[in-house]
Amino acid sequence: MIPNVSVMLRVLLLLCVCIAMAEAKYKIYKDPKQPVSVRVEDLLHRMTLVEKIGKMVQIDRTNITAKKGSLSTRLGIPMIYGIDTVHGHNNVYKATIFPHNVGLGATRDPALVKRIGAATALEVRATGIPYAFTPCIAACRDPRWGRTKVVACAKHFVGDGGTTKGINENNTVIDWQGLLKFHMLAYLDSIRKGVATIMVFYSSWNGKKMHANYDLVTKYLKGTLGFKGFVISDWQGIDRITSPPHANYTYSVQTAIHAGLGMVRTLL
Repeated sequence: MIPNVSVMLRVLLLLCVCIAMAEAKYKIYKDPKQPVSVRVEDLLHRMTLVEKIGKMVQIDRTNITAKKGSLSTRLGIPMIYGIDTVHGHNNVYKATIFPHNVGLGATRDPALVKRIGAATALEVRATGIPYAFTPCIAACRDPRWGRTKVVACAKHFVGDGGTTKGINENNTVIDWQGLLKFHMLAYLDSIRKGVATIMVFYSSWNGKKMHANYDLVTKYLKGTLGFKGFVISDWQGIDRITSPPHANYTYSVQTAIHAGLGMVRTLL
């Protein structure tokens, strides 16, 4: 019996279509069996420049969740959203509020502080937030200066606790050895213990704005210390690179990204 050529062609065409559809649906970056580096490379290859820029910006929006954010994107990439929880999840009604940093330090009890961090993480995660801007590991050199399952953010890099006259966002005047001795040690420990992100501060070191400091952020933090996470700005921090603030936003963005920042916090 001679096979029907027309039928065979149709079956072959259908098979090709099914294979093509299966390949179109399969995306390496969504395959948990693939190595992380392979998945990241595949995702970056698929992203447009606009999408990459979007992932580097954390905009203040109170009416969006991580789930809504990922569903609204072409590639379904989860949104990175963080919140300040320095002494508990104080943004949520009836959440547990703990003493502030100076009070926790006065306990001289690292184990207790660790338990407080774990409790805060549980409450943060329960509200759907995967990223907390804490712990604050600044070494306060002047008393007039007052300030698990969740990605931690060590802050504020670096020297914000030693500003002149204890004025917030001021200039920290200190030599390199002093900076290492008084302000950098906590970051060394944080990096060894796997902190995922580090936040830079509004302040300056010997006149150089931290949000624009390539030598400290890229060459020292990422290069010498081997920090593998990403660096995030403080709230509207890049706007303060210029004096007065907001004077040249294009310049501020370029300078901050060149310095080594991977994400900026700004208004919509």
